[in-house]
Amino acid sequence: VLGGSKVPDRLEAIRLLIQNGRADHVLLTGLIANVFMRAQARIKSPLGIKREDEVVAKAHALIGEYPDVFATPVDIAIDKDGERVEMDVREIAKTDKIYDLGPKTVEYYSKLIAGAGTVAGYFEKENFSFGTKALLNSVANSMATTIVSGGHLTSVLKRLGLAEKINHVSTAGGALVLYLTGEKLPMIKALEDAAKKYRSK
Repeated sequence: VLGGSKVPDRLEAIRLLIQNGRADHVLLTGLIANVFMRAQARIKSPLGIKREDEVVAKAHALIGEYPDVFATPVDIAIDKDGERVEMDVREIAKTDKIYDLGPKTVEYYSKLIAGAGTVAGYFEKENFSFGTKALLNSVANSMATTIVSGGHLTSVLKRLGLAEKINHVSTAGGALVLYLTGEKLPMIKALEDAAKKYRSK
C-alpha cells in the first residue's frame, strides 16, 4: 500500500518493487493514487504538481507494462464547504479536491491487503482520516507479515492503539520503501565501503 506526496520517488520505488518481484499488487492512496487516476483519464483536471505531464506519462507507462498489478480508488471523499462528501470517482468534477478514500475503496483494498501501508488520507482533518484508520486496522488484523513506515503514520498507529499488532514499525518512510525494493541504501553502502577501506589498511 503506497501513498504520500513524493510522487517521483514513489514511482521509481513502485517500478523497482514490481521489477524485483517484491510486490504482487500495489494499492495506491494519496497524491500518488491521483496521478495514476489521471493517467487512466479518470481525473480530468490537472493535479497542480511539478513536472505533471512527465509524472503522469511515467504512471501511464507503468500501468501499460504491469496492467494487473495496480489498484486505484473506486470512490473518494472531497471537502464540500467543510463537510466530507463521498462520491464515485466517475463523478469527480474539475474543481473537486480529493482528501480521502471512500468506503468502497477501503473495502476493496482491505480484501487485497497482505502487507503494509503508508498514509491513506489527509489526516490533518479529522473528517478525512477514515481511509487512514480503516486501512491501518486492516493491516493490523491481517495474517500477513506487516510493515508500516513513515513518521506521521507511526504516530497514527500509536494513537489508534495498533502499533503492537504490527510486525515492524519504522519512522523511515522513503528509506524503508527503497530498502524493500532490494536496492542498496546510500548510507549503508557508504558504511560498507568505509569498512572495506578500513580493513584493507
